[in-house]
Amino acid sequence: MSETSNVTPSGAKSVGQILAGETLEQRLERFAKLAPPSPEEIAARTAQAEREREAQRAHRVESLLAEANLPKRHAELADPDRRGPWGQAEQKVLGLLGTGCLVGLVGAYGPGKTQLCVEAIRHEIEKNLRSAQFITLTELFMRIKAAYRKDSPQTELEIIKQFRKPKLLAIEEVSKIADTDWEQRMFFELINKRYDDKTDTLLTANVSAAEFEKFIGPALARRMRETGGIIVFDWPSFR
Repeated sequence: MSETSNVTPSGAKSVGQILAGETLEQRLERFAKLAPPSPEEIAARTAQAEREREAQRAHRVESLLAEANLPKRHAELADPDRRGPWGQAEQKVLGLLGTGCLVGLVGAYGPGKTQLCVEAIRHEIEKNLRSAQFITLTELFMRIKAAYRKDSPQTELEIIKQFRKPKLLAIEEVSKIADTDWEQRMFFELINKRYDDKTDTLLTANVSAAEFEKFIGPALARRMRETGGIIVFDWPSFR
């Protein structure tokens, strides 16, 4: 039986030869790389990783806000007055977000229904990194009708799917829904799908609670009472 040979393959260097060919500085540098990092190095790496996470989060927030379609006039109001009933309504809505709620915000023009939608969207994006979008009912129907053009890149079904995706969808001016089978059917399809998906939906209308329930229909009214209810904005103008 042959003994184990210490001879390296032709052209290869042994560990001893490698070490013999190193300077003292090279050895110290190599051993430093193998040594565990110092507390200072660990702190520096941790701080750098945190900065990178914050930068990634800020980029994500910026992207989501850009996609949210917020009305500029309301989005520029950085810190609305949260005292009184408006602030209470905001807290109620924020407490429902993430539960698959369907909430109606109704009342006269001016008491802050749109602003509350904007604040809810900002909260979901900035605090929870959830996707959110704002749209008027008229614009929603225009998007769906545009799918009927021969050159449209999207189908009616794809538009509905698009508006099912946001974790929070705020639809304004629901009272403008026409008394036509097509609009009633499209509206019910989208809101009912979001109810089934357990995603949050806010609906605003410049009418009374009774009129609002008439506009959305009894089926959606029952779903709304189950998951969120109606908030009546009956205080003075927010403007």
